[in-house]
Amino acid sequence: MSVLANEEKEVYSAYGMTVYCIENENIWLKNHDTVYTAIRIEKAGEDIVDIGLDINYIDKRNFDRSIDNFLWWINEDKPGKSYIESAVYAWLIECNNFLNYRIESRKKYGNRSIYSPM
Repeated sequence: MSVLANEEKEVYSAYGMTVYCIENENIWLKNHDTVYTAIRIEKAGEDIVDIGLDINYIDKRNFDRSIDNFLWWINEDKPGKSYIESAVYAWLIECNNFLNYRIESRKKYGNRSIYSPM
């Protein structure tokens, strides 16, 4: 991957949280897709999570599909920091659409009989 800019920028905000990412370009793909190589989520001036993803990355298209549900889940379930960090890998990096489906169901039908997405 080639670095476009090695500074984080605000990419999304919802549920009182702001998401900052470092954006790069994946030169190994034919169309040079945009990817995020670091993510930081802040709420009320305090970092909830701050991860440099090393050789991993978050595909921008998956990020756009998933981030609102991810932040909703953090806001509703209030998971611990280590749980959120593992969810970043399971949800945003690995593109787990099942987790997105479960959160969409919870948002639509409420929390009854639907367990935590992780």
